[in-house]
Amino acid sequence: MINESCISVSKTITRRIALALLICFSMIASSVIAEDHSGTVYTETWTLTNSPHHITGDVKVDNDDTLTIEAGCSVLFDGDYYLWIDGTLLADGDASNHITFSSNQGSPSPGDWKYIRFNYVDSGCLLDYCDISYGGSIRGNIYFYNSSGDVTISNCDISYSGANGLYVDNSWPTISDTDLHDNVTNGIFCYNTSANPVVTDCSMQNNGEYAVNTFGGNARHYTGTISISGNGYDAFRLRADDVAGAWLNHGAPYIISGNQTCPDGQTL
Repeated sequence: MINESCISVSKTITRRIALALLICFSMIASSVIAEDHSGTVYTETWTLTNSPHHITGDVKVDNDDTLTIEAGCSVLFDGDYYLWIDGTLLADGDASNHITFSSNQGSPSPGDWKYIRFNYVDSGCLLDYCDISYGGSIRGNIYFYNSSGDVTISNCDISYSGANGLYVDNSWPTISDTDLHDNVTNGIFCYNTSANPVVTDCSMQNNGEYAVNTFGGNARHYTGTISISGNGYDAFRLRADDVAGAWLNHGAPYIISGNQTCPDGQTL
């Protein structure tokens, strides 16, 4: 005959073992579910297994190094920090698994974090199927600086920046099939005449100032279907520049805010 006290002890031990295993599994899960990042990043991959990825301080990718972010990852900024790219950023999502860059605040606001900055980058940078929001404490959600044509942005959603959606300085990124909306100032802002983004099949909606704030010489680089609505000014603002090529009809006016000069031998 089995002693009832033995059965009771056995049940107690079983429960304790089960509780210990649960705690162990919880600790293991918590160690792989989230990952913190700060400081210099060398060649590495931020995995979906370790998502969400928390930016707890400024992060920089050096020249000759590549940061790869897997489809479906979330990259959340804990404060006014940047993701600064001198090397290569590969954030290649897909239609079913977007990559998110956003604020980690419970109630996010425009300008919660700084920006993704492409700075004298190596070739081959890519943002595809990425949703980028609530950055732009200065300049914009994405800031291009002296990055020539080494960055491609496609199938992205860029929104709720505290400044511009895109801020372009002496760079000519390729941007296609991307929505820029609900940014505090402009959808796209070009800082100088050597800022020449090549923009195809994009929309600029509900931005606080202009859909596009650029220079006359850049206007010819907007092609395909450009949808513009609900902005402070549903227009292209064109500052003074030498101009040539074709300004296409995108259903929005070109507002001339400086002298536009077509040099000898050129045609506008």
